[in-house]
Amino acid sequence: MQVKGLPCRSTRAEALAGIATSRLASAPKTLKNQERDTKNMKSLGIGEGIALNMKNKQACFSHKSDEWETPQNLFDELNKEFKFTLDPCSTDKNHKCNIWYTKKENGYCCKWNGSVFVNPPYSEISRWVEKSFYEKDNCEKIVMLLPARTDTKWFHKFIYKQYGIEIRFIKGRLKFSNSKNSAPFPSMIVIF
Repeated sequence: MQVKGLPCRSTRAEALAGIATSRLASAPKTLKNQERDTKNMKSLGIGEGIALNMKNKQACFSHKSDEWETPQNLFDELNKEFKFTLDPCSTDKNHKCNIWYTKKENGYCCKWNGSVFVNPPYSEISRWVEKSFYEKDNCEKIVMLLPARTDTKWFHKFIYKQYGIEIRFIKGRLKFSNSKNSAPFPSMIVIF
Protein backbone atom coordinates (compact mmCIF):
# COMPACT_ATOMS: atom_id res chain seq x y z
CA MET A 1 0.00 0.00 0.00
CA GLN A 2 1.51 3.35 -1.01
CA VAL A 3 0.38 6.34 0.98
CA LYS A 4 0.80 9.59 -0.93
CA GLY A 5 3.45 11.78 0.66
CA LEU A 6 4.87 8.99 2.82
CA PRO A 7 7.73 6.60 2.13
CA CYS A 8 6.78 3.28 0.60
CA ARG A 9 5.55 0.86 3.25
CA SER A 10 5.95 -2.85 2.79
CA THR A 11 3.14 -4.18 4.95
CA ARG A 12 -0.40 -3.12 5.74
CA ALA A 13 0.49 -2.65 9.42
CA GLU A 14 3.43 -0.39 8.54
CA ALA A 15 1.26 1.59 6.12
CA LEU A 16 -1.39 2.07 8.76
CA ALA A 17 1.28 3.04 11.27
CA GLY A 18 2.49 5.65 8.79
CA ILE A 19 -1.02 7.04 8.36
CA ALA A 20 -1.62 7.11 12.10
CA THR A 21 1.69 8.70 12.98
CA SER A 22 1.61 11.28 10.17
CA ARG A 23 -1.86 12.44 11.21
CA LEU A 24 -0.80 12.61 14.82
CA ALA A 25 2.58 14.24 14.28
CA SER A 26 1.16 17.77 14.22
CA ALA A 27 -0.97 17.34 17.36
CA PRO A 28 0.45 18.75 20.61
CA LYS A 29 1.67 15.89 22.80
CA THR A 30 -0.47 16.08 25.90
CA LEU A 31 -1.33 13.05 28.00
CA LYS A 32 -4.81 13.07 26.44
CA ASN A 33 -3.35 13.08 22.91
CA GLN A 34 -0.90 10.29 23.75
CA GLU A 35 -3.79 8.16 25.06
CA ARG A 36 -5.74 8.91 21.86
CA ASP A 37 -2.69 7.99 19.74
CA THR A 38 -2.41 4.64 21.49
CA LYS A 39 -6.13 3.94 21.03
CA ASN A 40 -5.98 4.90 17.34
CA MET A 41 -3.01 2.65 16.72
CA LYS A 42 -4.70 -0.25 18.53
CA SER A 43 -7.92 0.30 16.57
CA LEU A 44 -5.89 0.04 13.36
CA GLY A 45 -4.57 -3.33 14.49
CA ILE A 46 -1.13 -2.06 15.34
CA GLY A 47 0.27 -3.80 18.39
CA GLU A 48 2.70 -2.48 20.94
CA GLY A 49 5.51 -4.30 19.11
CA ILE A 50 5.28 -1.76 16.30
CA ALA A 51 5.62 1.26 18.57
CA LEU A 52 7.48 3.93 16.66
CA ASN A 53 10.46 5.78 18.04
CA MET A 54 9.53 9.46 17.77
CA LYS A 55 12.99 10.49 16.57
CA ASN A 56 12.91 7.90 13.76
CA LYS A 57 9.34 8.85 12.90
CA GLN A 58 10.35 12.49 12.54
CA ALA A 59 13.25 11.50 10.31
CA CYS A 60 10.96 9.38 8.19
CA PHE A 61 8.11 11.82 7.73
CA SER A 62 10.04 15.07 7.65
CA HIS A 63 12.18 14.00 4.70
CA LYS A 64 10.86 16.09 1.81
CA SER A 65 12.04 13.72 -0.90
CA ASP A 66 12.39 10.01 -1.54
CA GLU A 67 15.98 10.62 -2.60
CA TRP A 68 18.32 9.55 0.21
CA GLU A 69 21.86 10.67 -0.66
CA THR A 70 24.38 7.88 -0.15
CA PRO A 71 26.77 8.41 2.77
CA GLN A 72 30.14 9.21 1.21
CA ASN A 73 32.11 6.86 3.49
CA LEU A 74 29.88 3.91 2.54
CA PHE A 75 30.22 4.71 -1.14
CA ASP A 76 34.01 5.08 -0.87
CA GLU A 77 34.29 1.67 0.82
CA LEU A 78 32.18 0.00 -1.88
CA ASN A 79 33.94 1.90 -4.66
CA LYS A 80 37.32 0.50 -3.55
CA GLU A 81 35.92 -2.97 -4.13
CA PHE A 82 33.80 -2.45 -7.26
CA LYS A 83 35.32 0.60 -9.04
CA PHE A 84 31.98 2.07 -10.10
CA THR A 85 31.56 3.70 -13.49
CA LEU A 86 27.82 4.56 -13.57
CA ASP A 87 25.31 6.10 -11.14
CA PRO A 88 21.89 5.89 -12.86
CA CYS A 89 19.88 7.38 -9.94
CA SER A 90 21.41 10.70 -9.03
CA THR A 91 21.27 14.43 -9.34
CA ASP A 92 23.86 16.82 -10.72
CA LYS A 93 24.77 17.66 -7.11
CA ASN A 94 24.96 14.20 -5.50
CA HIS A 95 26.27 11.89 -8.23
CA LYS A 96 28.98 9.47 -7.12
CA CYS A 97 30.42 8.37 -10.48
CA ASN A 98 31.92 10.04 -13.54
CA ILE A 99 28.92 8.89 -15.58
CA TRP A 100 25.50 9.57 -14.06
CA TYR A 101 21.86 10.01 -14.99
CA THR A 102 19.40 12.41 -13.42
CA LYS A 103 15.60 12.24 -13.55
CA LYS A 104 15.79 14.24 -16.78
CA GLU A 105 18.01 11.64 -18.51
CA ASN A 106 15.94 8.85 -16.90
CA GLY A 107 18.55 6.25 -15.98
CA TYR A 108 15.75 3.71 -15.66
CA CYS A 109 15.17 3.75 -19.42
CA CYS A 110 18.86 3.76 -20.40
CA LYS A 111 21.03 0.71 -21.03
CA TRP A 112 23.59 0.10 -18.32
CA ASN A 113 27.11 -1.29 -18.54
CA GLY A 114 30.30 -1.36 -16.49
CA SER A 115 30.18 -1.37 -12.71
CA VAL A 116 26.94 0.28 -11.61
CA PHE A 117 26.01 1.82 -8.24
CA VAL A 118 22.26 2.20 -7.63
CA ASN A 119 20.68 4.06 -4.71
CA PRO A 120 17.15 4.29 -6.16
CA PRO A 121 14.36 6.70 -5.29
CA TYR A 122 12.71 4.92 -2.38
CA SER A 123 9.21 5.42 -3.79
CA GLU A 124 10.20 3.30 -6.81
CA ILE A 125 12.36 0.57 -5.29
CA SER A 126 10.50 -2.33 -6.89
CA ARG A 127 10.97 -1.16 -10.47
CA TRP A 128 14.67 -0.31 -9.94
CA VAL A 129 15.34 -3.72 -8.36
CA GLU A 130 13.63 -5.37 -11.33
CA LYS A 131 15.65 -3.21 -13.75
CA SER A 132 18.88 -4.20 -11.97
CA PHE A 133 17.91 -7.87 -12.09
CA TYR A 134 17.43 -7.76 -15.87
CA GLU A 135 20.47 -5.52 -16.53
CA LYS A 136 22.88 -7.72 -14.52
CA ASP A 137 24.02 -9.70 -17.58
CA ASN A 138 24.99 -6.45 -19.38
CA CYS A 139 27.13 -5.17 -16.49
CA GLU A 140 30.25 -6.20 -14.61
CA LYS A 141 28.40 -5.70 -11.31
CA ILE A 142 25.35 -3.84 -10.10
CA VAL A 143 25.45 -2.81 -6.46
CA MET A 144 22.27 -1.48 -4.85
CA LEU A 145 21.81 0.36 -1.55
CA LEU A 146 18.32 -0.56 -0.36
CA PRO A 147 16.17 -0.57 2.74
CA ALA A 148 16.24 -4.09 4.20
CA ARG A 149 12.61 -4.93 3.46
CA THR A 150 12.78 -8.70 3.37
CA ASP A 151 9.00 -9.07 3.48
CA THR A 152 8.38 -7.46 0.10
CA LYS A 153 7.53 -9.07 -3.23
CA TRP A 154 10.52 -7.43 -4.94
CA PHE A 155 12.92 -8.90 -2.39
CA HIS A 156 11.60 -12.45 -2.85
CA LYS A 157 11.16 -12.26 -6.62
CA PHE A 158 14.42 -10.58 -7.66
CA ILE A 159 16.91 -10.95 -4.78
CA TYR A 160 16.31 -13.77 -2.31
CA LYS A 161 17.61 -17.18 -3.40
CA GLN A 162 18.56 -15.88 -6.85
CA TYR A 163 21.70 -17.37 -8.31
CA GLY A 164 24.81 -15.19 -7.99
CA ILE A 165 23.19 -12.43 -5.94
CA GLU A 166 24.88 -11.42 -2.70
CA ILE A 167 23.14 -9.65 0.19
CA ARG A 168 25.09 -7.70 2.82
CA PHE A 169 23.03 -6.40 5.73
CA ILE A 170 24.34 -3.17 7.24
CA LYS A 171 24.66 -3.18 11.01
CA GLY A 172 22.78 -0.31 12.63
CA ARG A 173 21.05 2.51 10.79
CA LEU A 174 22.69 4.64 8.12
CA LYS A 175 22.81 8.39 8.38
CA PHE A 176 22.19 9.55 4.84
CA SER A 177 24.15 12.60 3.73
CA ASN A 178 21.11 14.86 3.37
CA SER A 179 19.44 13.92 6.67
CA LYS A 180 19.86 15.20 10.23
CA ASN A 181 18.86 11.85 11.75
CA SER A 182 19.66 8.23 11.11
CA ALA A 183 17.39 6.40 8.68
CA PRO A 184 14.15 5.04 10.16
CA PHE A 185 14.87 1.69 8.50
CA PRO A 186 17.71 -0.85 8.31
CA SER A 187 19.65 -1.03 5.05
CA MET A 188 21.33 -3.65 2.91
CA ILE A 189 23.71 -3.85 0.00
CA VAL A 190 22.58 -6.14 -2.83
CA ILE A 191 25.13 -7.20 -5.41
CA PHE A 192 23.91 -8.52 -8.79
